Amino acid sequence: MVKIKRSNLRTSLAYVEINAKATRSAPLVGQTTDNGFLDLWQTGGYMRVWDRVEVEEGDEPLVFAVPCSNLKQIVDSFSSKQISLKAVERKLHLSSGKSRVRIPFYTAAEDSVVPPPEVEKTMTVGGDFVSALTEGAAFLAKTDEKPTLSCYSIHQRNGSLRIVASNDAFNLYSRDIPYSGDDFDPILLPRECGQTISKAFNKSKELSIGLTSNDLVVVTEIDGTRVLATAQFTGMYPDAGELIDSEVSALFSAPKSSLLDMCKLSSHMTDSGLLSFEGVGDEIRVRFPKTQSIDGDLYLEGSKVLREFPRIYFNVGFVSNCLNVVDDDEISFSAVKGRYAGGAFTFTGSGQPRTYCYKVSYTDTV
Repeated sequence: MVKIKRSNLRTSLAYVEINAKATRSAPLVGQTTDNGFLDLWQTGGYMRVWDRVEVEEGDEPLVFAVPCSNLKQIVDSFSSKQISLKAVERKLHLSSGKSRVRIPFYTAAEDSVVPPPEVEKTMTVGGDFVSALTEGAAFLAKTDEKPTLSCYSIHQRNGSLRIVASNDAFNLYSRDIPYSGDDFDPILLPRECGQTISKAFNKSKELSIGLTSNDLVVVTEIDGTRVLATAQFTGMYPDAGELIDSEVSALFSAPKSSLLDMCKLSSHMTDSGLLSFEGVGDEIRVRFPKTQSIDGDLYLEGSKVLREFPRIYFNVGFVSNCLNVVDDDEISFSAVKGRYAGGAFTFTGSGQPRTYCYKVSYTDTV
């Protein structure tokens, strides 16, 4: 029998269950180690996760394979500070105070925890890597018609690690972050893996990202216990580098709150899902295609016009995506120069990330 602090086991199972929800039929394998830990391994799907919990007391080896969701629910329902676990006749026996619960083992379960795969290349990133995955999620394609666009593109560029997320209709997110370590080939990280990393490592200060000989991506929490391994998506990602590295011409700046207010107002002004900006004199005029009875003259409060420009229409949802991830009170709106001139525009703050919207072709009827 081993005894474990309940709060530690709950935290570990909450992490492991992230993958269990995606794989459902795969078992959670647990095994005690010689140095006083209980190792947990959730198998199945294209993601595998590992964690370990300190054993407070233990006098015999323990190995089990049970449904993760069942074990987590039982541990959640217990109220004692310590839980006892024991394997008897292919059942995991749990004790908390006077309560006793027995969970049958999986019939065809692994008989031990398989360790995380060894990596050949590694690089170290900070918590801003996880932040980039979290911020970029809204920009990923929602369907699998173009499966590469439902993935994050992660590649090294100009001494930084660049994370890009983009959908079919050209709403793009880009963030460059510092890293140290080996050179990598570009990585295509599936949406579900990015979301799991965002949830599981959102409090991690440093992560090691490794690549195995067969190109599995292994994410390890430095000075922590969590490990995640995932397969990459195989395919070619569109080259967004020329767009992201293009020079821009600033058109106006405005308070983020004013821009978001206009996005929220759109649902009351139009059914089209569009809004436009127009630089007129020293004012930014906002217009919605007239599809409802409500009408009005709207201007962007607190804006500073840097250059007059004609009316440009955008998808309101895409504009909101851009604004929501820029962590600044003041937003700069600029036109991209070069190859994408006249089509691509960017919303940025004082630094990273950079977000892009492509204009919508729309002809006013009134």
